Amino acid sequence: MTEEHKDNGAEEERKDICRDFLNNICNRGSRCKFYHPPKPEAERSHSEEYNFCIDFQNQGCFREHCRFIHAYSEDVEHYKRTGDITIELARAIAGSTDKKEINGIPFCKEFQNGHCSRGPNRCRYWHINLEEERARRKMGGRRGAAPPFMTPGMRRPMYDYDDYGPPSKRGAYGSAAAYPPPPAAAPSTRYVQDLERRNTELATEVESLKRELSREKERYEQLAQRFMQSAPMPVPAVPSATSWDSKYSWAS
Repeated sequence: MTEEHKDNGAEEERKDICRDFLNNICNRGSRCKFYHPPKPEAERSHSEEYNFCIDFQNQGCFREHCRFIHAYSEDVEHYKRTGDITIELARAIAGSTDKKEINGIPFCKEFQNGHCSRGPNRCRYWHINLEEERARRKMGGRRGAAPPFMTPGMRRPMYDYDDYGPPSKRGAYGSAAAYPPPPAAAPSTRYVQDLERRNTELATEVESLKRELSREKERYEQLAQRFMQSAPMPVPAVPSATSWDSKYSWAS
């Protein structure tokens, strides 16, 4: 039995296959805890084709109005290999096109308004803010994939000298003191963009929760006011004749 047949047999025996992926409605991508089997070539050929910008994947795109999708090479290769669209690739497609759905999955309308009641794990639609992604594409559309250890425009750092004394003498050739310490690795452009996007999403969600809390507070005050209005007024008790006589019996 060849290795290819062994791999196919192992995939068929797996019990943790994602049902949403088989129905083409899984939008969790690499975050999904279930197994996404590779799609056959025949099925993969019928999937929607996207025009990705090769310059953006290599050295960066410097066109003012590029009509191709600015996506990272690892996401593009994953899509071409498996037909699965990650959330990062879906954001890039949403920012570069005017499509109503991606890979047969529409965008979540509740998420567009700031808050989805189902949450990202139970919702079957794309949690992508279309206006935000398209605005980000217009502002930073010409940026390319930066090298992993240096941001664009960053120069080689100077030696770290003491501000109050002359630079120390170099050590002997080949010793550890002869070379400056290596510079700290700068975060990649993609990591910074992901943090900015997540920060914006959290800020939008916080504002939505504040509005919801304000509505609940107004509703509570209205219910309390209605309860006070509908509650019967207490009637003072009228003393009976026997209690009145017993109270003033000493006067007779």
